[in-house]
Amino acid sequence: MKRTRAACLLTCAWLIAASAGFAQTNENALAAQREAGRALFHGERMFQRPVKVAGAAMPSDAAACALCHGRSGQGGLEAGVSVPWLSEGTPPSQDLARRVVQALARGQSVRGQALQPPMPRYDLTPAERDALAAFLAVLGTDAEPVRGVDARQLRIGMVLPRSGPRANAAQAAFRGLQGQFEQINRSGGLYGRQLRLVALPTDADPASQSGPWQQQLAGALAREPVLALAGSWIGDLPAPQWQWLQKQRLPLIANLGPALREPAATPGWTTSLLPSVQAQLAGSATDFDTRCVHSQRLQVALAPVSGLREAVAAALPGRTLGFNAALPASAAAATAPAGTAADTGQHVLALLPAAEVEALRQRLGPQDCLWTLAMFSGAGGAKARGPELLVLPAQATLPLAGGDPQALWESLGRLAGQLTAELLSQAGRRVQPESLVRAQLTQTAFEPAPGVKLELTRTRRHALPVLATWRKNDDNP
Repeated sequence: MKRTRAACLLTCAWLIAASAGFAQTNENALAAQREAGRALFHGERMFQRPVKVAGAAMPSDAAACALCHGRSGQGGLEAGVSVPWLSEGTPPSQDLARRVVQALARGQSVRGQALQPPMPRYDLTPAERDALAAFLAVLGTDAEPVRGVDARQLRIGMVLPRSGPRANAAQAAFRGLQGQFEQINRSGGLYGRQLRLVALPTDADPASQSGPWQQQLAGALAREPVLALAGSWIGDLPAPQWQWLQKQRLPLIANLGPALREPAATPGWTTSLLPSVQAQLAGSATDFDTRCVHSQRLQVALAPVSGLREAVAAALPGRTLGFNAALPASAAAATAPAGTAADTGQHVLALLPAAEVEALRQRLGPQDCLWTLAMFSGAGGAKARGPELLVLPAQATLPLAGGDPQALWESLGRLAGQLTAELLSQAGRRVQPESLVRAQLTQTAFEPAPGVKLELTRTRRHALPVLATWRKNDDNP
């Protein structure tokens, strides 16, 4: 009897365990199905069969449901035609979702009415039908899947170069951002979720017009889906690359990659922590003119960086610029514009590696005036021999002048993590890429540390301001 009872208990335990495992399997399968439907709905995954409008094939990437029906299926206007709610005002359900998907193939609404001509006709595979139906059943509810987000975790990606001169700085920034996330997690996370930073290493040049960088990143994102990118090491990108990031619904938050120009992306989708070289020059030009009289003729010493000359010219319109790979020793009479006194000296903008800037400082005389950007050429530990305008795209509370450059980038990574957490907090528990974008358009007066203020607007795309510090001739303080 005891043996029989024990056998029954073991059998029951096995059945319970098996049922739990089966339920978990079904839940995982449904979650995967909803995710596939979400990707189809938003255009992140292409339909396998041709999509047609009025009998003519259209590009698959233009057939995403969200393009006309909206991110939440709320409808609107497209080509002058009213686009209805996908649920037609009815609370979502699995049955209704299936009927909506079936109607796509017939060219009719769920009520049997003919769909308007602009409505595409979809030849869905069985898997696509099931995936779309599973997603539409939860669209606009708490159960709606969001890429990179689940009940316990919120995943944020960081694009990092595997090698090259900036790899070490990028790794330092990663440590800073990860440390900030870990600090937040120890305090309970955000809305009950833990923040997880995902490294997305690449070795292709992001500025290239070709596709390797985009392909590498797409592969990494497929393996490790994330809600957004933060503190990433992405510099200047061609317009198609920016468009691709936005098409993937990937907000780029507090980008750290040094850039020559402000990003050519839709406002809100891409922001930088640091101002671009162009923004730093434009923001400090008045200071330089105030300090250095007769500076209309400006000698520009450039590092061999593609596009740098064009960025300088765009930031300083209307000036006479003399571009030099390397400047000669001080020769005021030779460089002064006609009609000015010879002792006005040279007026030099140096965008060179830190060691070359220091060598240039030693050659310039007390009447020469030097203009440098700390984040481009390094702050420099030596004292200025002549007047120098040092541009700091960050507050003095950051370790910009002297010290360990790794510590600088780690500090900037931590700042990027703080700004990311603030934006996620503003976006709310039901966070979406679009709610992060809205937060980036209106982030004002965020002060993560005393004296450090971060601000983003529709017109200002970098969070840290441009500040200029005047360093006088050491011989004449």
